[in-house]
Amino acid sequence: MMKFNKYKALGIAIIMISSGVSLKAQYTGGALGGINIANLRGSSVVNNTMVIGYNGGGFVNYSAKDMFTSGIRDILSFQAELRVDQKGATMNFPLWNDTIGDDPSYTFGDQEFLFTYVQVPIFAKFNFGQQKGLNYFGEAGLFGAGLFGLTVDGEKKRDHDLKANTDQRNYRDEFEGYDFGVLIGAGISIPFGGRNSHWRALINGRYSLGLANIVSSNIGTPNSKAPVFFEEYLKDVKTSTISLSLGVSYQF
Repeated sequence: MMKFNKYKALGIAIIMISSGVSLKAQYTGGALGGINIANLRGSSVVNNTMVIGYNGGGFVNYSAKDMFTSGIRDILSFQAELRVDQKGATMNFPLWNDTIGDDPSYTFGDQEFLFTYVQVPIFAKFNFGQQKGLNYFGEAGLFGAGLFGLTVDGEKKRDHDLKANTDQRNYRDEFEGYDFGVLIGAGISIPFGGRNSHWRALINGRYSLGLANIVSSNIGTPNSKAPVFFEEYLKDVKTSTISLSLGVSYQF
């Protein structure tokens, strides 16, 4: 009998703790999508201009009010996202020219580099304003990203000798498969659907600064897949992106 009561009491305690956590913790889920105003920076980036890409994905936000006892518990939450982000720039880069004998020549021209990343931002979010009304927020944190695809002037491959059936090499072989960095942002959330609705519309602006050199570590080694005379222009490239997004959220 004692054994039964012990496990029964333990079960009741677990239920009470779980119920308390679920009442205090607030989860919000939603989706965001919009445009990226992207650029590249670094010693290898010359005469660069911004390009327009897209962003889109979903998020989960956790307001852990049970974690704090001070006033910050009312404004702080944590958010994780899974999204697709396009980054890049138009920059002056070597171009293949006419073939002279067996040796290709090259010149320089503006080329659009467009990187598509699957990105995971994780950050703290600070909410201000009315709980049931207009709400303002700021955010700051980190992101990690995996390279999904790369095009240069709309092409995925480079022809190294101007012969259509040979030396077709992927541009992405010249770049690392990841990026990481920091982000800051701000926005507005607006309730809709009635006084007791859990739905909100979102307007969000964000700046992401890449800290990784996205050029392949193979450049300059025997494993490099880039032409030797390209390697001088593939030393230091980093991302820089402004994201403008609209979205919707639902508080559970």
